[in-house]
Amino acid sequence: MRKVRALALALSALLLAGSAAAALAGEDSIPRIDCSTARIPIVDAIYERMVGEGKAGPEPLHSRTHEAWLNLADGAADILFLVAPTEEEFRHFREAGVDIEMKVYGYDGLVFLGNAANPVGGLTSSEIRAIYRGGIKNWNEIEGGQDAAMAVYVRDAESGSQRLFESLVFAGYELPDFRSSRYATGEIDPAVGRAKSEMTLYLDMDAITQSVYTNRYSIGFNIASYVDAEFLGGSGGAGQFVKATASVNMRDDPSLYASELGSLKSGTSLPYLGRTSVDDRGVEWYLARHESKGEVWISSKYSKLEGATESGLKLFAVDGALPTTENYASGAYPYLTTSYVAIRASEPEGSPARALYDWVGSEESRALIGANSTLSVAFSESIVLRTAERDPYASAAARDLIPTLDSERLTRDDLYRFTAGELALLRKGAFAISGKWFEDPFAAGYFDQVVGSPGVFATDSDVLGRMREIQRENLGLIWGYERELMRGNANRTERELPRTIRYERGVMNMAGEDVEAVQRALASQGYMKAGDVDGDYGRQTEAAVTKYQTDNGLRPTGEVDAETWMWLFG
Repeated sequence: MRKVRALALALSALLLAGSAAAALAGEDSIPRIDCSTARIPIVDAIYERMVGEGKAGPEPLHSRTHEAWLNLADGAADILFLVAPTEEEFRHFREAGVDIEMKVYGYDGLVFLGNAANPVGGLTSSEIRAIYRGGIKNWNEIEGGQDAAMAVYVRDAESGSQRLFESLVFAGYELPDFRSSRYATGEIDPAVGRAKSEMTLYLDMDAITQSVYTNRYSIGFNIASYVDAEFLGGSGGAGQFVKATASVNMRDDPSLYASELGSLKSGTSLPYLGRTSVDDRGVEWYLARHESKGEVWISSKYSKLEGATESGLKLFAVDGALPTTENYASGAYPYLTTSYVAIRASEPEGSPARALYDWVGSEESRALIGANSTLSVAFSESIVLRTAERDPYASAAARDLIPTLDSERLTRDDLYRFTAGELALLRKGAFAISGKWFEDPFAAGYFDQVVGSPGVFATDSDVLGRMREIQRENLGLIWGYERELMRGNANRTERELPRTIRYERGVMNMAGEDVEAVQRALASQGYMKAGDVDGDYGRQTEAAVTKYQTDNGLRPTGEVDAETWMWLFG
């Protein structure tokens, strides 16, 4: 895993050439651009690019996430670069009678910042939750940490990074009341350190970066793209050593199961290479260089980091995965964010905002976004979020699609146009076309008309056993996307809002209560012990899932995709 690459705010003339003007054909002016704080480097690069082509217009607003969404609804901004809207922001669009058109342009990481001199290199998700709940207050409670009280930083309630932190880290778990008067007024609270001098609340992104940069025993979070690379590393491992505190084996991978490369005597030190990893037991490993063995991994149980104390930042590994572009693309890093570009759906063709929106997704835009962020750049099809309620049974598109569910293989692009209610109707249609009978007379009459024959089977399980592979795949795709839309809202109400970290493949982002539900289902069928249900998706759960998939004729990946979930709970 390579270190996060530097941000490079570059003028468009250095990045793009030739066809740039054609890509933004239309009125010769710049739209009113707004964005979240994390997307300032991208937006500024786009603005400089357009100015360099002779276009004129207002400078970007940089209003932050909440204000930017309200500006789009009220007409104060024309195009946004940010994360998805909340229920409150979506309600504002509904009150204004404005539909939203949006698409994905990349995935990023919510990263946890530490001081470069802090010997801890990685944290688990459960440790992060405990830190922000106040259950862990001292770094010596973390493997490899020193005896020092933690200084913990959070953002204000409406910031994009705070919202992402709460929705990603505490998905399926009880959320601390970060909006309480204790946090707002800066009173002492266990979740932010024991002493007033170690506590600062509601910092902006720059303040968090600077605070962690200078405070050896602090922790904060930020969007990866916004962390200026010049702050990263400090020592970067240079000048630090891994010192054996007892006789310890060197291994070729960070695991007790890896091959031994020899032993290191107690008191011996090796140069630290600035990388850590956490194994399935939660034990941290250090990467070091041995004179004859080359790169070796050493367990922190029998070693410690010594040396460099100068200021600097590090990005903590989470659950053993470093926040890198490669790990965002693969989904290995657990806290991924989805970045959207959005306009009003009524934006006319040829307008500056529509031209810029259409340009996002081109190879030129890929180059610019990639050069000015640590995003894993990926583009989705455009979708429209309707502010008005729609009757699923009145959807001509759903009515036309249902008869094809047993003959044509769906893709994600086929589903973007549907609301959550319409997706639920498609899911029922997948069962109806396979012979399910519906007790509700209205539904029975609808599907009798659409499918062309009345159903005969009463339960979903009866129908599942009769489905052909293409039908199961289509049903799994519909059901998985339907859950994603529902998970996008903390209140579990239905709304046509796409929130997925793996847009193309539709893999569910499982955490917390979902993992426990899977483990309970596996335990009820004898694939796990009831006492092993803990909400953590470790190797034991992966092995149980693989065995379940093998026994039921599913692809044995060890991952709970939409089809496996459907078989477990259908």
